[in-house]
Amino acid sequence: MSLSEYEGDLFAVAAGICNAAYIICAKQAREELGALTIVFGLTLGGAVVAGIFCLCEWTLDVPSDLSTWIILLCIAYLAQFSAAYLQAVAIRHLPAAVLALTRVLTAAVSGLLGWVIFGEVLNYLQLIGLALIVLGLFAAQTKKQDWVSACACKSPICGPPECKMTAASGNLDQTLLSEKSERS
Repeated sequence: MSLSEYEGDLFAVAAGICNAAYIICAKQAREELGALTIVFGLTLGGAVVAGIFCLCEWTLDVPSDLSTWIILLCIAYLAQFSAAYLQAVAIRHLPAAVLALTRVLTAAVSGLLGWVIFGEVLNYLQLIGLALIVLGLFAAQTKKQDWVSACACKSPICGPPECKMTAASGNLDQTLLSEKSERS
C-alpha cells in the first residue's frame, strides 16, 4: 500500500475539516452579519486565495465555446453562491452541529446523482453507506424524549431536580417548589 492509493481520501478528509471550520466561522459571523454579506466575503476571500494558487500552478485554459462558459457559470451559481447562501441562512436557524450533520447528505445526494446522471454504478457497500447516512441523520434528529418512556432530570446537565420530562407530549413540565412542598 502506498500513500498515492489514498491520496483522494486524504484530500476528502482535508476538505471535510475545512468545511467544519467554515461552519463554525459562519455560525459566529451569522450572529452579526447577513447571509449575503457572508457569501460576498466568502466569494471575495476565495477569489483572492484561489488567485494566488492559480498564479503559482495554473495554465490558462480559456473556454472556447459558449456551452463551456455556461457550465462554468452554473457551477459558480449552484456551488458557490446558492450553496453558500443557503448554508448562511440555515445556520441562523440551526445549531452548527445539526448543520454539519445535514451536510453529510452531500455525499448521499452526490452518489445518487452520479448514478442517475453519469451512470456510475454504486456497489453494495456504497448503498449500505448511503442508507447508514440517512439512518444516522434520522437518529441524530429524533428527539431524545421520543425514545425514552419518562425521565426525571436529576443532574445540572439535564436540568433542575424539579424538572420532569414526559415522553408522550415531548414537553418539559415545570414543577414549582411551592407545589412540591404542598404535596409533601
